[in-house]
Amino acid sequence: ASGGPTSWITVLLDDFSRLRMYLVQCGDDGGGGGIGSKNSGTRLDVPPMKDGHAWHVFCLGEDEVGGNAGGYFQDSDDDTATTTATTATGGAATPKWRHSLPPEGNVPTTSLLCQMDQVMTRRVLSHHVSYLLGDDYGGGDAYGGGSGD
Repeated sequence: ASGGPTSWITVLLDDFSRLRMYLVQCGDDGGGGGIGSKNSGTRLDVPPMKDGHAWHVFCLGEDEVGGNAGGYFQDSDDDTATTTATTATGGAATPKWRHSLPPEGNVPTTSLLCQMDQVMTRRVLSHHVSYLLGDDYGGGDAYGGGSGD
């Protein structure tokens, strides 16, 4: 056994210390514009915090939300994904966060997480948990929740 019974504790604490320092550097907004800060130029436009459907699209992409639109089993006459996107915005102009949306959604990068406060992070995680549990909170069948009938 190398290092004795407390060596793993020392390694774990060192890992957490390095992670904490990295996150402090990322969030440092002392005028220098840390990663994800308002001055950094690396901020992504994100959906409104309370819009669970929009966050699902933002994080997982149109294909996932639309049931893999254009996939092998997709009928070419089905406009579900387009209709859902239009109705989700109320027929208004396309929101800024959709302009550069990758087809597979946005990766949860450090810069994205650093631009979100704790309240937003918890809300977004709550949206995803509700989706995974199949809760219907306005997303309907395309959201995996069903109508509750």
